[in-house]
Amino acid sequence: MDWPQIEENWKHAKRRIKEKWGKLSDADLDAIDAQRNRLEDRITKRYGFAEDHVRKEIDDWLRWQTQTLQTPGANRTKLGPPFLRRNEI
Repeated sequence: MDWPQIEENWKHAKRRIKEKWGKLSDADLDAIDAQRNRLEDRITKRYGFAEDHVRKEIDDWLRWQTQTLQTPGANRTKLGPPFLRRNEI
């Protein structure tokens, strides 16, 4: 998944972002408004992480988004961590 997909599905992606970074408030997410640089800034402020760490965290989060997001009138987009069957572990 890449950031343009997050922008297209922002309403749904906000929930996933809030699950990952619970210190972000609804007001933060509204202010972020699907802008990656704003997300980076808010995470840096709320958690006190270094900017390069935040970039890596977001990149890692994007890479692992595989659970399905359903948006009206759009194809399904995947978000969430992968799930492995017991024999695949």
